[in-house]
Amino acid sequence: MLEKFKCTSEEADRLWWKLDSKGIFKENYQRNQQAQHWPWKHIWKTKIPFKVVCFTWLLAREAVLTREKFKKRKFSLCSRCYLCGEEVETVSHLFLQCRITTQLWRIFLSLRGISWS
Repeated sequence: MLEKFKCTSEEADRLWWKLDSKGIFKENYQRNQQAQHWPWKHIWKTKIPFKVVCFTWLLAREAVLTREKFKKRKFSLCSRCYLCGEEVETVSHLFLQCRITTQLWRIFLSLRGISWS
């Protein structure tokens, strides 16, 4: 499949990520760099309830407190997802991958004529 795509640029490849001030790659630094390019104005200037805007902002920054994050902060909790009990409760799992959440998304989106696959 990839054979169909040809590179048309003669430009040399380059690193995509940036190093911190000490020349070291750190995930948190990279995440902060990406956050600078996020369309925050669109989130804050919407006409939806403020608490929803705040939650969306936390979600976009992966700052929602999940069981995984509580465990990293030394709270003694089970890290399994509260809804399904099958996977570690990360932001991605809780809001996109959990079987319970995907069912809720399907119902919600189908009411608006959108298919979730």
